[in-house]
Amino acid sequence: MKKILLSALLLPALQGLAQDANLSQIHNAPLLLNPAQTGDFENTWRINGGYRNTSFSGMKSFSTGYLSADVRIKGKGINANDRLGVGVFGYLDANAGGSLKSNYVGLSLAYNKALSANGATRLGLGAQAVLVTRSLDMNKLVFEDQFGSGGFGGTSVDAARGGSENHFDLNVGLQLSHDAGGRWGGAIGATAMHLTKPKETFWGADYRVPMRYQANASAWIRLKGNDRILLQGLYVTQEKTDYVQGGFIFSKSLKLSTTESSLDLGVLTRNTNVVIPYLGLGWGRSKAALTYDVTTNKSKMSGLNRQSLEIFLAHTF
Repeated sequence: MKKILLSALLLPALQGLAQDANLSQIHNAPLLLNPAQTGDFENTWRINGGYRNTSFSGMKSFSTGYLSADVRIKGKGINANDRLGVGVFGYLDANAGGSLKSNYVGLSLAYNKALSANGATRLGLGAQAVLVTRSLDMNKLVFEDQFGSGGFGGTSVDAARGGSENHFDLNVGLQLSHDAGGRWGGAIGATAMHLTKPKETFWGADYRVPMRYQANASAWIRLKGNDRILLQGLYVTQEKTDYVQGGFIFSKSLKLSTTESSLDLGVLTRNTNVVIPYLGLGWGRSKAALTYDVTTNKSKMSGLNRQSLEIFLAHTF
């Protein structure tokens, strides 16, 4: 009973940021980070996938799984230094113990135009069309009786709605990137999501999903011995909620065989209350990473000790 009641208390807060994937490894999910990153890579195909589980005080409350695939299109009419990309992505959010589920399937398109003769600097523009299905199962929630001047008056009428809804949404993104011949590089970008401001009526009154804005930045430098340092940052704001996330990752080149490999170690943070250790391994064109969100003591004082484990896999070919 305690777990179900806690889910009910958390549910109203899910209308905002729970609309979208909030990942510790969002920079490893390019199509979810910024539509302009679609097809913006050296090889031809790229597949990314991951899973995130978040629990409050030991109770399973949130889980997210995602998968994306994009292709860099080459051919007649496309400058060798330009990058035209097409991709598809999908992810599933299960929140409040599975009472609120969201399924997203999207098509992503981007064009990164070279601004220099050697293609070192590119300006990219991307757009996404997304089909969203959300369902609210009231049978998995229990709402306590309200207490008024006449005593207990039954459950809140706000808890009377449930069901499922479908809507269509649009996202757009812009990004400026630079690669100094493999020695160093970086990118800055911005994304606007929910351009259609779709309606949801789970609680009996029309609720329009507020637009979400993201600003992303990254920079890297190659060191002696093919080691690398990567810096990354993200700012997200949606209605009255916002957060800042970022950190650094050190990639140590491992000369275990003729196949290029690396061990990635880093630390990320979210606002001032979450520290995120990062462990990754690269092998040829494959990559894997693991993160675990560590909540600070200040956040634990609220009685909700949030714990999040996230895994990531990728391959390019």
